[in-house]
Order: sequence, then structure tokens, then C-alpha cells
Amino acid sequence: MKSNTKSNLIIIGFLFALSTMISINLNSDAGNNDRSTEYSDDIEFDYENVKLSKISGKIHIDNNWTVAKSAGICTGSGTYSDPYVIEDLVIDGKGTGNCILIEDSNVFFKIENCTLYNSGGGPLTAGIKLDSVRNGLLIQNNVLNNYAFGIYLLSNEKVKIIGNTVSNNVADGIQLSMANNNTISGNDVNTHPYWGIDLHHSDNNMVSDNTASNNDDGIRLGLSNNNIISGNTVNSNNNFGIEIITSDNNTVFDNTVNNNRQGIELGKSDNNTISGNTANNNRENGIRLGLSHHNKISGNIVNNNTEDGIYIHYSNNNTVSGNTLFNNNNTGVYISSISNNNNIALNCFITNTINAVDYGSGNQWDNGIRGNYWADYAGSDANADGIGDIPYNITGSAGSQDNFPLMKCPISTRKGGGVPFELIILISVISGGAVIGVATLLLIRRKRKGIQ
Repeated sequence: MKSNTKSNLIIIGFLFALSTMISINLNSDAGNNDRSTEYSDDIEFDYENVKLSKISGKIHIDNNWTVAKSAGICTGSGTYSDPYVIEDLVIDGKGTGNCILIEDSNVFFKIENCTLYNSGGGPLTAGIKLDSVRNGLLIQNNVLNNYAFGIYLLSNEKVKIIGNTVSNNVADGIQLSMANNNTISGNDVNTHPYWGIDLHHSDNNMVSDNTASNNDDGIRLGLSNNNIISGNTVNSNNNFGIEIITSDNNTVFDNTVNNNRQGIELGKSDNNTISGNTANNNRENGIRLGLSHHNKISGNIVNNNTEDGIYIHYSNNNTVSGNTLFNNNNTGVYISSISNNNNIALNCFITNTINAVDYGSGNQWDNGIRGNYWADYAGSDANADGIGDIPYNITGSAGSQDNFPLMKCPISTRKGGGVPFELIILISVISGGAVIGVATLLLIRRKRKGIQ
């Protein structure tokens, strides 16, 4: 219980003495009456929980925080240093509307340590719904069994969703729609029939250090650009771990994906960077590209996948560099027909059933100076320059060769796992200056984990 428990009890006791039934509609603007009907019973108190200082009625705030504060719903003044605070509540949506709905708000506010469940009655309802809101913080809430979403952000900016448990909601766990410059970090999002975390038409967001498990798909970007997906654990989802559809210029970095179908999927998505991820033990492919061009797939560990490590289909001009591909059941890298002008170099292929297959055209398996390491390479290195004397032949109708096969794997892993510093430098060179901040984030994360 928070330190303001006593004051909350005084407020609730006072209101209880005034009336045996309190129902407050917080819509102060008469122009919003068309939206008030659904919330005519907002902020009803469940007197069975009064002793615990819990409120079970729904909350609707439409840019009228002072009214909410006078009703005892929140504390604070709405500034950066003293935000409005809604905390320590249990809200049963009773199957209609949203548990908490906040609209048209630019002040600073926080929703903390609340339990929100059983919203419903419409396809866009949620445990917490923010519509046209800025400067919000949702922290350490338990959001479960809502229809349709656990947390739903519509046309929001600068909202932080941190450390929440979001589970068993009827549609998605957390959905952002037309919401830019937000942070989703450190949440446990599990057991949803659609997406754990879904970004739709949403740009420049950070999705980091979440656990997304036992959803249909773990994390999805749809029509969303310039986002960073970093440090997430995305395991045991029914289909895709991380799915990027018609989305460009995103960075997917330092995630762990282990799922029932694809680990990381790109579809109709260009100019993305997929780097430093661990995509192991997926039941289909570790990383799959379809109709996706000019992407950089670098520094990933892609092992023990049931089908292929990296599968490239109808995709052109992609760079696959600095990856470790080990013990994948079909192939390490598979390039299908009509996949052209991809460059595959400086990777390590170790004990895959078939290390590489190429049915495309114009794909290059070296960079003109150095190629890849092939554990089954049978050639020699007479001049000891680290490059094999004869090319390595790639299986498939393309007739491709690695003209500069490496005698040793160019990737050195360090104790504790993760991505070595050498690969961070490589990724920076490949991806340009924009990735330097992400590389720094990885170094900080590895230091916190005790990786030297």
C-alpha cells in the first residue's frame, strides 16, 4: 500500500458519509455529452473494498484533471515534477466501456499499481485507453481479461508504458495506433490470441526489454517506421516472434526469439536493420525475408532452427554479414528464385544440414576480398593468408561461389554470450551513424548483465 493510504481513506470516508451511492461523471464540457452516456456511472465506489482504499468504478477524464482531483480520484498538479497520479485502484469494467479512459490531455500524469479488468462492449475498448494524450506514464499495473485490448494508445505521443503485467486480454496486450515517440519497456505481455505488442501506423517508438510470450505473435510492426525493437525476450508465441510488415527503417536489435514458427519475419519491408539478435530453436526459420529489400542482417546468432537459419524469398539487395549460423536443420542461408543481388559475407556456417542454397541471380557470397567461413570447406591455404585457395561452391541452380572462403570464423564470441565488441564496430560501419546509439545501448546492457 502506498504512503498516501491514510489520506485516501479520509477522502473515501468523507464521500461515503455524504451519500450511500456516489457516481461522478467527469465530463465538464457540454460539447462532449455524446461521449458521456457510456460513462454515466464513472467513478462509483465499491463499498466492500472501502477499507482497502480501492475504487472499482470506471474512470473517464477528458482534459478535466482538476475536477478529477477535487473528486479524490487523483493527486498532483499535472506538472513534470508533480504529475497527476491515479494509483492503487482495483477497477472492474463490468463488461462495458474502458476501465480507465483519458482523452485530449497534455498535462503530466501517472497511472500506477492499479488492477484493471473486465472492460468490454466494443472492439476498441481496453483496460487503459489513452486517446490524443501526451506526457503519460503507465507503470506497474496489472491489466488482464479485458475486451479488446489490455492497453490501447490512439494518436498519442510521449507516453511511457513501463513494468506492467498485461495478460489474457481478448485481442492484443498493448496496441499503439497512430502513436509516435512513445516508450514500451520492461513489460510482461503474455497469452493473447493476436499480438502481444502491436504497433500500427506508429513511428519513432522504443520497444525494449519486454517479455512477450504465449501470444499468437509476440511483437508486430505494421505500417510503422523508424522504431527500435531492442532487448526483448520473445518466446513461445504461436506464429511469429517479431513480425515487421510494410514497415521501413526500423532497428531490431539484441532480442532473443524462440517461437513456434518464425523467429523474425520481414514482409514488404525495406531498409531495416536486424542485428545482434539470438534467433534459436524456432520451429520454422530463424530470420525470414519476403518481398523485402535493402535490409541489413548482421551480427545475429541463428542456431538450431527446424528449417532454415536465414530464408530470403523474393527479396533483393540485402546484406547478410557477421552472422553465426549453426546447426540449422535445412540450411544456414537459403535464397529462393527471384531473389537477386544480395550480398552474403563474413558469416560463419557451422554444421548446418546444408550450409547455403542459392536459386537467385547475381547474389554475391563474398565482398571481393573476404568471404565466409564454411566448416565443411575442404580446400587448403598454401600461402597462409587466411583465405582458401579454391572457391567454395554454393548449392543451387545459381551456380554461385564464395571466391574467398575464410579458413577461420571471423566472429569471436565472449564469455557470457551476446554480441562481441568487434561486431558492434562492424554493425556501425554497415548501418551508418544512426546505429551508434543502439550499439551504445547494447554495451550498457551487456555491462549490466556482467558480460565482459
